[in-house]
Amino acid sequence: MEAKAGRDTGSARFTDQARRALLYAHEEAVRLHHQALGTKHVLIGLIRVQESAAGQLLYRLGLELEPTRAMEDRLAHVDEQAAPVQPELAPTTKELLEKAVKEAGRAGHDRLSTGHLLLAMASMEQSVAIDTLRHFGITPERVQSYRQELLEGG
Repeated sequence: MEAKAGRDTGSARFTDQARRALLYAHEEAVRLHHQALGTKHVLIGLIRVQESAAGQLLYRLGLELEPTRAMEDRLAHVDEQAAPVQPELAPTTKELLEKAVKEAGRAGHDRLSTGHLLLAMASMEQSVAIDTLRHFGITPERVQSYRQELLEGG
C-alpha cells in the first residue's frame, strides 16, 4: 500500500500519522473485502488516528469510528469480494492524494500530514467520504474553516 501511495504522489513523504491513517484505510478495505481503497476508507483511517490533527478535528465535529463504520457497512458495495483481496487505490483516492500533495506544497510543508489529507478530502466535489461527512452534518466548508489548525497540527 505505501509503495503504491508513494508512486501516485510523486516524491511526497508522509508523516507517521498520515502513513498510519493510510495503513488503517487499507486494513478497512481488506476487512470489507473491497477491491478498491476509496475515500471512505481514508476517512475511517483518519478517524482511527485519534491523536492526529485530522482525527482530533473529526472527533470534535462529532465524527466517531463505529457510527461511521456502521453507516459504511449498510451501503451497497459493488466491489465487494468473498475472498481476501489486495485493494488498489480507487481513482478518487488517487485524486485525494494528489490534492493532498498540492495542499502540502502550498503550505510549504515537505511532508504530507493528516491535515493535508482531510483538507484535500474537503476540497473534492464528489466522493463517498464527502457524502459521509455531510450525512453527519459536517460540510466541506466547515472542515476548510479549520485550515490553519489542520496545517499547524500536522
